[in-house]
Amino acid sequence: MAFNRDCPGSGSFKNPLPESIQCISCGNEIEIWSDEMKVRCRKCGTINYKDRNLTCVEWCKFAKECLGPELYSKLMEEKNGITAKEEAAKKNAELAATAAEKGAG
Repeated sequence: MAFNRDCPGSGSFKNPLPESIQCISCGNEIEIWSDEMKVRCRKCGTINYKDRNLTCVEWCKFAKECLGPELYSKLMEEKNGITAKEEAAKKNAELAATAAEKGAG
């Protein structure tokens, strides 16, 4: 890979570390690595997403060059999938609130 040795943001991609999160469906402890954005629960099969923090992949103009085109593309595809899912969830919540208001009135 073509990591920039001076780039502090590429550390979690160069040397990924495991983290533990709880499955949103069954509560099972799941291992997710610092270079992953989502993971499937081995117990119930639910896709779980890491808490979203802005990464250098999203803001650095050198991210593609630093990470290499393959890893950069993978991370951007995952990020875009998560963003689309978040937008859909927000829209569904707004529609449910509107429906609840109409039903109460």
